[in-house]
Amino acid sequence: MSDALHARVRELVDPPMMVWVLEDSLDHRSLVELCRSCAITYQGARIQSIPSRRLISDLSDLFYKDDANAPAILKALKSGNQGLLEQFRDLTAVQIGSIVSDEARLLAEDRVGNVVLALAVDPRPEVRDMLKVLVDHLRAMSQDLHAGTASSEPRVQETGNRSDEPQRSTRKRTESADVLTRRLNRLEVANAALERKLAHRPDECQALTAAVKALKSENAALQATNSQLMQEKLALQESLQAAQHHNDGYLLPRLIRKYQQSEQPDAAHQASPPHPLVCALAQAVLDLKSYVEASAVQNAQEREELRQALQGISTQLAAVPEPTRPKPRSARQTGASARVGLFVDVQNMFYGAKEFNARVDFDKLLKRALANRRLVKAIAYVVESPEVDQSGFIAMLQQKNYEVKRKGLRSRSNGSAKGDWDMGIAIDVMTMADKLDVVALVTGDGDFVSLVKLVKTIGPYVEVFSFPHNTARDLVLAADEHCPIDEDLLLRPDQNGP
Repeated sequence: MSDALHARVRELVDPPMMVWVLEDSLDHRSLVELCRSCAITYQGARIQSIPSRRLISDLSDLFYKDDANAPAILKALKSGNQGLLEQFRDLTAVQIGSIVSDEARLLAEDRVGNVVLALAVDPRPEVRDMLKVLVDHLRAMSQDLHAGTASSEPRVQETGNRSDEPQRSTRKRTESADVLTRRLNRLEVANAALERKLAHRPDECQALTAAVKALKSENAALQATNSQLMQEKLALQESLQAAQHHNDGYLLPRLIRKYQQSEQPDAAHQASPPHPLVCALAQAVLDLKSYVEASAVQNAQEREELRQALQGISTQLAAVPEPTRPKPRSARQTGASARVGLFVDVQNMFYGAKEFNARVDFDKLLKRALANRRLVKAIAYVVESPEVDQSGFIAMLQQKNYEVKRKGLRSRSNGSAKGDWDMGIAIDVMTMADKLDVVALVTGDGDFVSLVKLVKTIGPYVEVFSFPHNTARDLVLAADEHCPIDEDLLLRPDQNGP
């Protein structure tokens, strides 16, 4: 396969373009290491001291002339462009085409060589065809695209006399000039590509101008709407001030009494939230009273108008039902008459016991939760992973009189997986709450605090069984009783399971 890929790259990428690929893909250190692996040597000089331009020229020649070293060169190029190759594998041919067509940007970012390699090694024929189009465009914009590269110039034989400082200084200046010339050529090509694109975009400019005009019109309409809303707000404020002016402090005793009762529940049981209409009407009257006490309105006619307005409020209030109070919780049932529902968050118990290098003894857990009371139902909620066979564990739970509910992990768009039974447990508990005296919740998850508080308002007492180190403090405070899971409820690896 590598031989076929090497041959295909040779066919698609010519030597001048291969110089470009090497220059954009590998830094000087990588070029030195690649030359060493290909056994390239320079008499009287270390490879590190050889300019990158010379190393690139020799590696390009070797790629086309030496079948033994060509695969190593191709492998180094793929390694240097690994990120771009992975990106191209995930893109469609249309998306790749949009990248390739922007020659100006590729030239400005010095990415032409990287893109050429990615196109050459891509297995899709339609993608490889884009390589010829890219090269033809570049050559059409500048016939001297590869001027100054080592592969298109005759090489000057080095004397090997490293002590000849004038000659070495001249050589360095020549190499610097070549690099600057090559950079200048790239910028000229990039500028030509940009001018060509701008020449073909008058329609886009017109479309943008039209879009700007549309946005300006929409903004003007929004400003007009906002101005109208502000005027309506001012009118409402004036109406409210006028209504407050007609207040003389006349209060409906029943209205105030209801409002005060809703604000001051007795000590035995906290009142349910007062009816919204009661609160609104009472607060409105209290506000009117405060205003009158401050302004001391004396006009008898205004006083009569206010009295009539308050009588209308009284009529509306008569239709509002009295605030209801929750039923008080009955005394806690004990002994065989107490009905118990057990709800086990298996995943939470698994991670809690894992820190002790143990697992929960579900048989003993059920017996402790019952405590000589009557079991209505015991439900174990299991999250299944496709990589783990839990059939034996589920069969064991069923033998111990548990009803097992199973759910698989759900994959997310980012590659992670999630699985929990929070909503399912809450639904089952609320469905059975009116048939139970005790809800035994086996979990340490703080997400169940709201559920515990709600169950207590219905009537059942809530007992939470969990590992102390793995339990939310709010959950312990919310429950009627917290029952810690200790050593007696654990199975060690050296113990036989139930």
